[in-house]
Amino acid sequence: MIKPVATVDVTPNLPPSLERLRELAYNLRWTWDHETIALFRRLDRDLWDQTESNPVAMLGLISQDALQSAAEDEAFMAHLDRVCAQSDAYMAPDARTWYRRHYGDFEKRFIAYFSMEYA
Repeated sequence: MIKPVATVDVTPNLPPSLERLRELAYNLRWTWDHETIALFRRLDRDLWDQTESNPVAMLGLISQDALQSAAEDEAFMAHLDRVCAQSDAYMAPDARTWYRRHYGDFEKRFIAYFSMEYA
């Protein structure tokens, strides 16, 4: 049996106007934000279901044609702009999030690590 010399992963290239999709996919905020979920579902509903609602996997598998089509769709781009504006507002240092309303700000930042394997 011949062993492979190298493994190459080929992923679609996001058009510049869709680059923020990667940021949205890697921020777990999408898991509870219905607008972001709807945005990824709108990109390709079948692929969204096939990847079990995983936007990172979806962006790795989506066709270049689907990405180009989304980049040229004014309604999709307006949806993306709206979701990005909401995400930016949520991530802003002065955002009025639940945590900040209830606990305020700390001088020192705390970091927590949650391991999914131990639930």
